[in-house]
Formats: sequence, structure tokens, C-alpha cells
Amino acid sequence: MIEVKNLLKIFEGRGQVVRAVDDVSTQVAKGEVVMVIGRLALANPRFALPEWLGKS
Repeated sequence: MIEVKNLLKIFEGRGQVVRAVDDVSTQVAKGEVVMVIGRLALANPRFALPEWLGKS
């Protein structure tokens, strides 16, 4: 299981501070696949893939 508690992500740039994620908590059980989709304006795309994805 993966567990995240009280996640906070702040981006700073061009004289602005953007609180992209604030106080997010979640759990992902073994075998579950989770995708987070959203707009990206201040940063390059960031993503994680399940270990099994892309294996033949």
C-alpha cells in the first residue's frame, strides 16, 4: 500500500506562488491503478507509471 498524508506542493515562478496541492491525503492499495489528470501551466508534466505498465 502507498499512503500519502497532508501533501503540499507549491510552485514559485514569475513573481507568483501557486499552491497546487494543499493538505491532500489518500491511500492506494496493491493492484490499484491511479491517475491524476489536470492542467499544467507552470511546470513540465510529472507522472508516475505502475511498474507493470510497458512490460511485455
